[in-house]
Amino acid sequence: MKHISHGLKNKCHKFIIASDSKQYCKEHYIDKHVVISPFANPMEDFALLASCDHMVMTQGTFGWWIGWIVHHNGGNVYYFKHPFVDNTRLGNLYKWSDVYLKDWIPYTNTSVETTNHLIEHAPF
Repeated sequence: MKHISHGLKNKCHKFIIASDSKQYCKEHYIDKHVVISPFANPMEDFALLASCDHMVMTQGTFGWWIGWIVHHNGGNVYYFKHPFVDNTRLGNLYKWSDVYLKDWIPYTNTSVETTNHLIEHAPF
């Protein structure tokens, strides 16, 4: 989150986390910029996240569709660049250009890539 926070022009921001493991998130994502979704219904989480200005997406269709909505509303979508180890059966299964839209922004554990430069920081 620190890498993405650094890249956002609007320094007044919040990260909203929606999860089916809310207690885990409350214990592990302690930060003044983090809010855990209060909803128990996934569709309420979906509506909340889809209304955000930007999105850090997870793997899967739930996150992908929220990312698609956020992107089409003018927001930035950040995705983890290396969800699987390269040159493994699972890593070779996907053609990533078919999964992520070209305007979505990849990030790794230590950086966020932008169209103009690479922002590097210490690991999370």
